[in-house]
Parts: sequence; structure tokens; C-alpha cells
Amino acid sequence: MNIFQNGITAHRGNSERDPENTVESFLSGIAVGVDWLELDILYTSDKHLVVIHDGTSGRTADKDLIIAETTLTELKKLDFAFQFRKNNPNTPVLRIPTLFEVFEAVGVDSKTGISIQPKNTGTEGMRAVEDAISLANELGMIDIVGFNDGQLDLMRHVKEINPKIPVFYDIMEPTPEHLLEALEYGFESLICFKDHITKDWALKVKAIGIIPGAWTVDSIEEFYVLLQLGIERFYTNCPETMLNILHN
Repeated sequence: MNIFQNGITAHRGNSERDPENTVESFLSGIAVGVDWLELDILYTSDKHLVVIHDGTSGRTADKDLIIAETTLTELKKLDFAFQFRKNNPNTPVLRIPTLFEVFEAVGVDSKTGISIQPKNTGTEGMRAVEDAISLANELGMIDIVGFNDGQLDLMRHVKEINPKIPVFYDIMEPTPEHLLEALEYGFESLICFKDHITKDWALKVKAIGIIPGAWTVDSIEEFYVLLQLGIERFYTNCPETMLNILHN
């Protein structure tokens, strides 16, 4: 798929409008027209891949449990709209989705990409990459799947398994080594933390045929500045706002 259309990635879904990393937030992101949905995956104690950013559930749900020590059945009992509802009182109870459930909801005919960030590390992170790719292949959705993270070993492993899968390499501060790594392993994009981006860096990234991006951009003022610096991909919690700017 063409990874650069409007350049907007919905960070954990349309998480301004719906609770992050829920099916509802992903469907909302599709509805507003983003290029990509970004999501996070972790293993439960019974080795299901669930979609959640943190290693514990307390920041978003009504009970604080350690994901790696909790079964899928136990996690499914929690309300993952609990914290979001404090500022959005009409939000219904929402459950944690598995990666399979997100794939199923998005559908094989989707024109929106799914960018997966494995939160496990080391050997377990490698297995998470393998399991996610295997699931995408099984469901016929591999053409709309990408990966993003700052763990070089995991992103390199994606390319070892399937060089055609897009990789958005997340970095905090740009270094010459990041450019060399992205070029050597065939990564499609370098996504830098927004506060450390310069025009010179964006130009160097483009010069080697890689797309420069920024995370996580929720301020309209910062969005305009980064556009002027040459940034072409944006991870944002406010995708509808950013798309409206691009379309007007």
C-alpha cells in the first residue's frame, strides 16, 4: 500500500474522541480518514496479544492489573473506558481488544493501515512480532500492516520476516546512526520526537529516500511549524483536527 497519502497516523486510534486502543477509537480513526492506525500489543499471562500501551491496566481501566500476569478472561472483565469517562460522561463500558479483534473490526478491505508497536522486549518481543505477522497473513491483511518502535532488533526482525512490511522507526533524538540503520535495513520512515526535529534533519532523511515523521503532535501550532520543517508523517491523538488543517 502507499504509506504516504495524507500523512496522518491516529495514535492509539482517534484517542481524543474515544478511549485509546479500543476498537471504537480505531473505527473512529478510519471514519475521519487517517492513513494509519497506531496500536500497541502485549502478551497476557495465557499468551494472547491484547491491544494496550501500558504494562498495567490502571491508567485506563477501573482496576490496576499487570497485563503479563493476568489472563485474557480476567482482563475482559475490566472497563477500559473508566478513566476516559471522567471527562466524557456518556462513554459506554468498553473492553480491551485482542489484536485479532482489531483486525476483524478493521476488515480485509480496509484502505487504512494498521501500525503495530510491540511493547514486549527481547525474545518475547520477537515472538510478538512473529505472531502479529502470522495473524495478519492468516487473515489476508498483511498488505495493510506495518510496525513502529524504537527497538532496532524488533524492527530489523520485521524486515527479516517480510521486507515488504513498512517499518516506521521511532527515535527520541536524531543521530547519524539512525540514518544509517534506516538505510541499511530498508525502513520506510524515521519518526522523531517532535521537540528534537530540525529542518536540516528532515532534509537529510529525505535525501536518502526515507520519510521524516514526528510523534506525538497534538498542538495546531506545532503541526504548522513541523510542516514548515519538512515533516511528512504525524502521529497524533487529534487526527480529525490535523486532517481539517490539511484539507483547508
